[in-house]
Amino acid sequence: MAFIECRDLHFSYSGESGEVLHGVDLDIEKGSFVALLGHNGCGKSTMAKLFNGMLVPTSGTVTVDGKEVQLTLGSYILMPDNKQHTVIATDIAGNTTSVTVTVNMLYKVTLSSGAGYTLRGDPLVGHGQEYTFTLEIAKGYSKTENFMVDVNGAPMHSDSGSYTISPVTSDIVITVFGVADITPPAAEITISTNKFNSFMNTITFGLFFKKTQTVTVTASDNGSGLEKVEYLLSETAFEDKDAIVGDWTELTLTEGTASFNIEPDRKAYVYLRVTDVGGNVSVINSDGVVVYTDAEAITEAISFTKLDSADVSFRVSLNGNTVAALYNGDALLDSADYTVSADGTVTLKNSYLSALAAGEYTVRAAYNPLGEEYKSGDEPAVTSVKLTVSKKTPSIGHVPGDAKNYDGNPISAPTFDTDSDGTPTVEYKPADADDSAYTAAAPKNVGKYTIRITTAETDTFKAAFSTMAFEIKPREVTISGVTAGGKTYDGNAKAKITAAGVIDGLVDGDRVSIVPGKALYNDKNVGNGKTVTFYDFALSGDDAANYVLSAQPAGTTASISARELTIKNLAVKDKQYDGKNSAEIDGTPALVGMVDGDVLELVNGVPTFDSVTVGNNIPVSFTAFTLSGDSVTVGNYTLTQPTGITASIVEYSADGSEYEVNSNDWINKDFVITAKAGYKLGLTDTANGEWADSLTASDETGNGKLTFFVKNTENGAISAAVTENYKIDKTAPTGEIKLNERTAFQKFINTITFGLFFKDDVNVKLAAADEASGVKSALYFKSDKVLTDNEVRAITDWTDNSDFDIEAKDMDKFIIYVRIEDNAGNVTFIGSDGATYDTAAPEIVGIENGKTYYVTKKVAIDDENPESVTLNGEPVEGVFTLVGDKDATYVIRAVDKAGNVTEYTVYMKPISSITDAIAAITDENVKSSDAEMISTVERQILDIAEAFDDGESTDDEWNKLTEAAAKCKALNKRIADVADEISRLTDAVNGYDIDKVTSADKADVEKLIADIDTLLDGDNLTDAERAALEALKGTARALLDRIAAAKDAAEADEIKAVDGITKDNVKLENKEALEKAEKALEGALRDFDGNYTDKEQEDLETKLETVKAALAAISNAEKAADEIDKLPSADNAKLSDKSALDQVKKLLDGLTENEKAMLGKDALGKVDALAEKIKKLAEEADSPKTGDTSNLALWIALLFISGGIVTGTTVVSKKKNRSVK
Repeated sequence: MAFIECRDLHFSYSGESGEVLHGVDLDIEKGSFVALLGHNGCGKSTMAKLFNGMLVPTSGTVTVDGKEVQLTLGSYILMPDNKQHTVIATDIAGNTTSVTVTVNMLYKVTLSSGAGYTLRGDPLVGHGQEYTFTLEIAKGYSKTENFMVDVNGAPMHSDSGSYTISPVTSDIVITVFGVADITPPAAEITISTNKFNSFMNTITFGLFFKKTQTVTVTASDNGSGLEKVEYLLSETAFEDKDAIVGDWTELTLTEGTASFNIEPDRKAYVYLRVTDVGGNVSVINSDGVVVYTDAEAITEAISFTKLDSADVSFRVSLNGNTVAALYNGDALLDSADYTVSADGTVTLKNSYLSALAAGEYTVRAAYNPLGEEYKSGDEPAVTSVKLTVSKKTPSIGHVPGDAKNYDGNPISAPTFDTDSDGTPTVEYKPADADDSAYTAAAPKNVGKYTIRITTAETDTFKAAFSTMAFEIKPREVTISGVTAGGKTYDGNAKAKITAAGVIDGLVDGDRVSIVPGKALYNDKNVGNGKTVTFYDFALSGDDAANYVLSAQPAGTTASISARELTIKNLAVKDKQYDGKNSAEIDGTPALVGMVDGDVLELVNGVPTFDSVTVGNNIPVSFTAFTLSGDSVTVGNYTLTQPTGITASIVEYSADGSEYEVNSNDWINKDFVITAKAGYKLGLTDTANGEWADSLTASDETGNGKLTFFVKNTENGAISAAVTENYKIDKTAPTGEIKLNERTAFQKFINTITFGLFFKDDVNVKLAAADEASGVKSALYFKSDKVLTDNEVRAITDWTDNSDFDIEAKDMDKFIIYVRIEDNAGNVTFIGSDGATYDTAAPEIVGIENGKTYYVTKKVAIDDENPESVTLNGEPVEGVFTLVGDKDATYVIRAVDKAGNVTEYTVYMKPISSITDAIAAITDENVKSSDAEMISTVERQILDIAEAFDDGESTDDEWNKLTEAAAKCKALNKRIADVADEISRLTDAVNGYDIDKVTSADKADVEKLIADIDTLLDGDNLTDAERAALEALKGTARALLDRIAAAKDAAEADEIKAVDGITKDNVKLENKEALEKAEKALEGALRDFDGNYTDKEQEDLETKLETVKAALAAISNAEKAADEIDKLPSADNAKLSDKSALDQVKKLLDGLTENEKAMLGKDALGKVDALAEKIKKLAEEADSPKTGDTSNLALWIALLFISGGIVTGTTVVSKKKNRSVK
């Protein structure tokens, strides 16, 4: 191992973004000489201070002689080794000081963690010290027989939960064994308003509902927590938890609650099994739940007809229920009068129906939900069906003819037969008339009729009638002698009727006439002898409704002739003389007289002038115009040819299409006009003059004109005079370049030297002129080298700007070349001399401008061409010094040969100007509000120390810095210690939930209040911290008040008043006291839920269960007493009271002896007396009377039950001749 080692060493100063040292690895062997080299600020001094502990690394390590270096600000480090050391210090003058110290080691304490307990203690302990830790058992957990606290393999014991180890000589490992959850979880089942939280051995189906029932279960465990919650729905009532069988369904709880549904058509007992993580199991159940759907009537009405021999049935949808009883109105039917099948068919026997008089009855059915006798809850609905008992309806048969054709005579009466003895009648009416239209008169006119045969009501039969339909159909006739005439084509097939004809086949004397119809050709097109068809002929008159045309009149023939068309909008264009007679139609001619909807196109004839010479209104002839389109459509028309059309031939005028010019704008060459093929150009209009292919003008001018004539070489026509304008400029433009308005260049320089120098941006202005065509563009190009004339002409990326700046960049060079072009295309090039930029100002090294320093600094000037340097106006040379730790202002000014100037002003202050801010602050009065100021001072001191250079600053300055840094560290530590204590107390107090704090927490809360008072008595708190601690103290006191309030609620007088009362000794007079105690206990458990220890909670819950059980016993007794009160006395008893008596007996059987005792002897005696009386009434009702043979089976049964013997007894039925022996 090297004497000095650095590993992954990083360091950065507070408030600065970058790192001074980044990932340094370094080994320095003992006895070696090592130099650290680098520029100012690279980290040399920082590295040395890290070696001797004056600074601490941001990350990484520094070790010296095997020991890690820590921040000491000049001190030496003694590593902990549990040994005594003597340190002797001697100065240069020989003065000696010694000190003897022992540095003890710190040992690590490992506290185990596990379910149900918490170990609390410090993580470190010093050698030889006493170490105390505490053990807290969580709610719901208990110590088992295997409980043990193990310390480094040895058991420790404590009744208070606090353990102490003394003295400590090594690391400590603390382990806890034997803490477990042994308390079963709590659970509750809620169905509607009914709650169940225990296992009941005797349960029945007592809860009836018609809608889906949501079963809500709650479960909790204060110990290990819930492992599994399951439920079972069973139709079996299990008397023992261990006897339960079935498939359990697991639930997922949310905040201790889950739910599931019991759907309609289901009955079940609910069983809930809750298991905690510790393996403890609770099983509870509910009373039986019946969720049913009411039975529904399927059949709404039934009927029975007298003399029928069949039974009558109706249907109900049982929906899983069973029929309990049937009623006719309020009368209960004997079960022998009906049967009920599994599919819900209820059959009323014929013997019962036959005895009913004719009329309407309501039969009602009552039900047992899902087969269980209804007790409480949603009462089952009753269904009903309407029963109608009727007389017999007679039959009527008839054999009529159902139709005839109109003949002018009435219809014949029908033939019929009937089993009724009532008087028959026959009547007639129109089929669509109401019954009031019936009459005895038989109809004769065409129409549909109804015939009604009626029999009158008798004692045996109902009145009845039968109807039959009869129709008199129209008589068929024809029309003859109808004719039609011809027409001109009009685009449709309609024809004109010329004679209406006569009717054939009328009954003599009937009045009927013809309604003329319409006629159609076989098509709309032109033709001779075309077929014509008649339609829509009809009949009218008083007797027309009795007739119908068997067919329309027979067809005939007629002709359609062609339609004449003419032409409109026909004209011919005027034209320039060309020596030809050709002409051109102007516009689009159109047809006149065409039928709408027909599609034809006019095919134009070809026009020609009757003369080829110039003239007005020259006649024009045409070839024939024709029609184009469908041949059939064309055949329906004739076309009249046009006449009288004229047009004009005018003189020839050139329009520019006969020649082309090279330009009408400015050009720098001759102006040329060139004739196109078929044309010649001349300066005169003489036919035999000089005609050429081109004409030229060359004079420089801005408004030249060339007048000439165009000759058509094909027909010899000569145009009117034509004039073309031209502009010619052959002289080049001029220009000038100016740099900063002081240097001008007006031509292209072939020899360039870089003789111009600038330190700032250069302004360039370009000027250009042209007296003829004017300047089109003045473009420049900035080059960093000299270019030849050809190279300049080859430039393509010129820039258009006549006034621009060139940015100054140190040591940049440039030449400006300019290209000027006029509007005729003439170009001139000019160029400037070369220029160089020198922009760098002198650099002042060793200090920063405007900065304040506290220790001595050295300064130097860096520039390639320095001119002068002054310090506060006095010349200086080379490196010079600024004296530190004093009030002073230094002005340094440096100028280079290019005129660039640098001037720094720095300030020197004494170190005391920083440290005076904390001079009055001590360890006893420092507050967190001082932290920012202390940190500011510390940061400034460390910043100065980091920049400290032994080669320029003094030892006295260094000593002042280290003393100030040590004081800042000590003050910051005191602030941190106070803040940690406030944080610890705040976390501890706020760690308590006022709704969960219990008496077990009381001592700890009181200790926290004492620690808060210790801080409040000192002078290290700000006003805000003092106020916060006072408030925290109030919070702690509120915890103590909550503990006290919970204790008072648990020990209330109402609770104490019922001590000793149980369900086995409770009396009716205890009810009010028990109700008050129940309210007080529920209030304590509700209002202070979580403020009791497990034992306290268990005791209160046990007390509440005892009180509830006692109140339940009173309730059971009161309920039984109410039911007994409803019973009649024995003197007023009837057999129908037996059902109510049996219910009361069943209720009494479920009571405990104490509950029965609360009823009293009178109530129990009333029940016994009523039972005895009903028994006697039943015996009297069941004993047969002398001569009554209607219940023979019962007679025999009574004889056998009484031990009698039947011998030689003959009983004769009064109803049938049968005997029984």
